[in-house]
Amino acid sequence: MSSGKIVAVNISAHWNIPKYPVDGPVMLGSHGLVGDYHNREMRQSFSKPGTFNPNTDRHLTLFADEVMFDLNCELGTELRAGSLGENITTRGLGDLSQIRDGMRLRIGNHVIIWVTEQNQPCKNLAPLHRLLVKKVYGRRGLLCAIQCGRGHRIQEGDPIEVLSDL
Repeated sequence: MSSGKIVAVNISAHWNIPKYPVDGPVMLGSHGLVGDYHNREMRQSFSKPGTFNPNTDRHLTLFADEVMFDLNCELGTELRAGSLGENITTRGLGDLSQIRDGMRLRIGNHVIIWVTEQNQPCKNLAPLHRLLVKKVYGRRGLLCAIQCGRGHRIQEGDPIEVLSDL
């Protein structure tokens, strides 16, 4: 099992990027972080634009600080926590690509999330740098659902640990 820590918890009341680091604890709601646009019962469908699906699989997005550092060096960008729209910026778990669908992660003592899939780069990243979508492919982070811990708070500095497959 590998472990790391949260270096930022990021939210935005708006749909697009960026999200902004929060100073202090943030509560987990039913479908994500309280105060974040994506903490909703229904989410936009990617396969059928203009329609909505139940939000059962995209409560939280995670992105590795290590990848952000590499991208800044490779592209000369100044990406910071939340720049790519992630809710949780991690450090110590590598680029997150080795964490498979179905694996569980523990945040602090009370929160368990499960990985629903590797996050794919989206066109919303293109305005940040013309090569960003290409360079982040395979290192875009994780989409996760909250298994338990709704009502608990997470914050910068909390430990995050890879547990196992479901």
